[in-house]
Amino acid sequence: MVLLINSIVNAKYIQIDKLNKDQKIIQLGIYKTKVKLKNTLKKYNLDSKYDIYIEKINNYTAYIANYKYNKISTDIKRIYPDSFFISFNNIKASNKKINNKKEYKNIATNNIKYISLKKAIDLYNNKKYNQSIDMLNKLFKNDMKNDQINFYLARNYFKQKDYNKAISVYERILINNYNSTAEFEIARSYFKQGNLLESKKIFTYLKQKTNSENLKYTIDQYLQKIEEKRSKHSFDGIIMLGSSYDSNLENRASSDWFNIGDSKWENTTSKHSSIIIDELFLIHYKYNLKKETTFNAKTLYYKKIVLDYSENNLDYIQINPYFNTKLTSKLDIDYGVYFNRIWYTNRLFLNIYGINGSINMLNSNNSLYKVQLNYNKKKNQIKSNEYKDLEHFDLSISNKKKYSEIIYYTPTLQVTQERKNSGNSSVIDYDAVSLKFDLKYLLNKYLLNSNISYTLKNYKDKNSLYSIKQKDNILNFSLSGIYQLNNEQTIQSTINYIKNNSNIDSSNYNKFKLNLYLINKF
Repeated sequence: MVLLINSIVNAKYIQIDKLNKDQKIIQLGIYKTKVKLKNTLKKYNLDSKYDIYIEKINNYTAYIANYKYNKISTDIKRIYPDSFFISFNNIKASNKKINNKKEYKNIATNNIKYISLKKAIDLYNNKKYNQSIDMLNKLFKNDMKNDQINFYLARNYFKQKDYNKAISVYERILINNYNSTAEFEIARSYFKQGNLLESKKIFTYLKQKTNSENLKYTIDQYLQKIEEKRSKHSFDGIIMLGSSYDSNLENRASSDWFNIGDSKWENTTSKHSSIIIDELFLIHYKYNLKKETTFNAKTLYYKKIVLDYSENNLDYIQINPYFNTKLTSKLDIDYGVYFNRIWYTNRLFLNIYGINGSINMLNSNNSLYKVQLNYNKKKNQIKSNEYKDLEHFDLSISNKKKYSEIIYYTPTLQVTQERKNSGNSSVIDYDAVSLKFDLKYLLNKYLLNSNISYTLKNYKDKNSLYSIKQKDNILNFSLSGIYQLNNEQTIQSTINYIKNNSNIDSSNYNKFKLNLYLINKF
């Protein structure tokens, strides 16, 4: 330090002997600034501008010479030269001539705060939490509404496991303005503190409020950990009750007459429409086997009561045990089996046995990729229908993406194949390809959902009457509105239009469906 000061004296730049200790520190910083300025101007061929900027520096120095050094803390004195250079750059950038001492003082004060905050953050990053807290508390006294100061102060307390103080500081941020990160950190602090009920309450609220898929996924991880801490066993489910209308119960063909070869056949099928009562009950059991794997069992019961045509009454039950394994923080897989039973008018009609699985991957750009695989065997329980026994396979790939804070869309590609086990029916074996597009629009307690799909369905065998292979083009469009009454209850209404264009006249049909449901979660 002495050698460096002596070299400055020998250069006759400043007379160091006439300066006190504090002044030497300031003048040394100003000298460094001038050297840095000269080198920078030379680098960009701006040497001619040197005198202009030196005048600004000398004006600035004149104000500093009158400053009361004994009132500046040691830390601020040592970082002051850096602060001065930042101020000089601000003057240069704005090309503004500053002659007012008050303006100089404001610039210097703001940059001193910036340098001090930067140093406090460096102390935090180097795990020197006590020193960082001391510096941040000093800054807080003069700038109480600065979110960055409060954030790092709270983070220091969190690292020291002083969760009460961390929560208090994060809540201070929320008083100034809402911040989802601060709310998330409060929930995390309660979690670390062991207050699981309060943590779950905040996490659940934040999940409903945010549109970020990444944040939702992280919250789900914490909610799962909370459930693991509270109990290895958990139950949830839904109860749905509502009514629907079907304009074409039996999918009757649109035409009244069919051309089959050289003959004309009358359509003897009656077109029925009716009001339907729908009831659904779903219960989900979950057991945490270990940190990465959970066992799940879903049981679903659905009942359809057709008011005017009881022969179409249906009962349906599904049992689906499966496992979920988290491979990484953004990748998990589901795999399991299922068993379905269907009754028509209280008579056992069909059994379905199957296996299914899915791969779910959350991408960094808030998109969720999903690959689903499903295979099952359908076995008719009515002897006269045994020729309809078949095997079914489908594979789908979807990508749920975020377009904006309130709009999400999901394109899906699905391939399907069905093959009969025996017999010579021409309306069983087929291959199909479907393109689907789902659009969701979120607005407070409302959710608008539109879905459109187009399916190309090609049968493998020739139709026994028409002597051609049947080809169907199926258009399906639905529009739903969902209103959330509270955390447990929602109302849903849907309008659905289906149209099948076929090269077989008797298979051409269209229909409308309307429904209104009350859904209760528990």
